[in-house]
Amino acid sequence: MLQVNALRDIPQISMDNTCNMMLFIMNYMQGFIILSCLIAVSVNFSTFLVIGTTSPVTYQVLGHLKTCLVLSFGYTLLHDPFTMKNILGILVAIFGMALYSFFSVRESKKKSTNDALPVSQV
Repeated sequence: MLQVNALRDIPQISMDNTCNMMLFIMNYMQGFIILSCLIAVSVNFSTFLVIGTTSPVTYQVLGHLKTCLVLSFGYTLLHDPFTMKNILGILVAIFGMALYSFFSVRESKKKSTNDALPVSQV
């Protein structure tokens, strides 16, 4: 036979408890919104610095590095399983970043040696 008074065993949340919980959430929500804004400003400022110091292509390469790191940390910390597609994508991205770095350094060395040559005066 089904008991009609089964609802009495469910813990009841008082109105005072609910109001305190809402005040707690609202106080911390403002802090999280401010923290989110500060992080967004920091990201925009770092983007400005990276593009101003290097180039937009380097910024894109750093973006791909960040994606590879996010996937790797997701696997390490959250035990998110990798598929062969993920592994292949990460390897191709790392290979591309290595090639870009190699040619970028080689080009900057060529420029620095060309700039360092003394100008002969006739």
